[in-house]
Amino acid sequence: MTLHRFFLIVALSLSLGNCAYLHSFDANLAEKIDQWIEEEKYHKALKTLEHVKDNKADYALLMQKREQIIKLAEKLEQKTISRTNQLVRNNEWHKAAQLYEKNLEKIPEHEKLRQSYADFLEKRQAYLKDLELRLLIKKSAWLGNNTVLYDKIKKAIPGNYQSVSGVRDYEHDREQALQALIECIRTSSSANRLDLAKTCLSLAQRIDRDIQYDPRVASARKKINQEKAASLRQYKQKTTDILSNLRQGYSLDNLQRSHDHLKASSDFPSLDKEAMGLLDELDRHLKAGIEQRMESARRLYSNGKIEHALQIWESLQTIAPDNQKLNGYIDRAHRVLKKLRQLQEKEPGIPSLQNQN
Repeated sequence: MTLHRFFLIVALSLSLGNCAYLHSFDANLAEKIDQWIEEEKYHKALKTLEHVKDNKADYALLMQKREQIIKLAEKLEQKTISRTNQLVRNNEWHKAAQLYEKNLEKIPEHEKLRQSYADFLEKRQAYLKDLELRLLIKKSAWLGNNTVLYDKIKKAIPGNYQSVSGVRDYEHDREQALQALIECIRTSSSANRLDLAKTCLSLAQRIDRDIQYDPRVASARKKINQEKAASLRQYKQKTTDILSNLRQGYSLDNLQRSHDHLKASSDFPSLDKEAMGLLDELDRHLKAGIEQRMESARRLYSNGKIEHALQIWESLQTIAPDNQKLNGYIDRAHRVLKKLRQLQEKEPGIPSLQNQN
C-alpha cells in the first residue's frame, strides 16, 4: 500500500461520520456493535458510539462495549506493529505491507500504527535502494570484466560492430550503468559515504577510462583523494608506532601486533615508497624477534626445561605458522615429553626433565 492509498483510507474513514451518526439511532445498535467487534470493524464501531446520546436506553451497555473496543483496538495495534517488525526482520516485506493495509483499515486513526507504517515505507525504500545498488555493482563488475572482449569485436569490424546484437546490448547496458555509477559517486560523496563512492568510481573507471576527466565526478574524486592521503598518513604513523615498540623489545605482544599489522597491509591500497619501507623494516624486526625467542626457548630445552620451552615455541605458532624450524622444535618437544611420561609410568622414580637444571 502506498502513502497515497493510506491517506485515501484516512479520508474515507472521515466520511464514515454521516453513516455513523445514522447508525447511532438504531434500536438494535448493541447487536450491530457486537457484530462489528467480531468483524474487527473497530473504527466503524467507535465512530458510531461517538454519536450515541446519554438518554439512549442501553447507553451504559454501549459505553461498556466502547471501552472493550478501545482495548481491542490497542491490542490490535500492538500486535500489528510486533508482527510487521518480525516480518521485516525476515525480509517478508510484502506480507508486512499486506498486514499494515488490512489493519489500518480497521483502526486508521491510531497514531502509533500510522507512524509505524510510515517508518516501514521508509525502511522498505532504503532496502530497495540497497538491492538496486548491489545489482548495479554486480552488473558493472560484469561489464568491466567483459570490456576487453567487446573492444576486440569493435577492433575486428570497426565500421560495422553495431550490427552485432550483443555489442548493441552491451553498449546500452554500459551507458546505463555508467550514468547510475556517476550518480552513486556524487550522492555517496555528498553523504560522506566515501567507501561506496570509491567502489562506484573504481567500477566506472573499469567501464570507461575517460571517467577520470568527467567534471561531474571531479568534486568527489578530490574528496576521495584527500581521504586516501589522510588514511595513508594515519597508516604510516601507526606503522611507525608499532615499529618503535618492537625495537624496544621483542615481547610476544609486540610480535603479535606487528604480525597482525603486516597481515592487514594487503587490505590497504596505494601504499607509497615510504610506507613500503616501514613495512619492510617491521618485517625484518619481526623475523629477528621470532628467531630470538625461538633461540631462548632452545636454550631452555637444552637445560631440560622442555615444557617451558614448548610453551614459548607454541606461543609463536600464531605469528609464524609456516616456520618449519619452529614446527620442528615443537614436534620434537612433544615426542620427548611423550617418551618421558611413558618412562615415568613404568618407573615412577624417574625425575621429570622440565624440573632439571
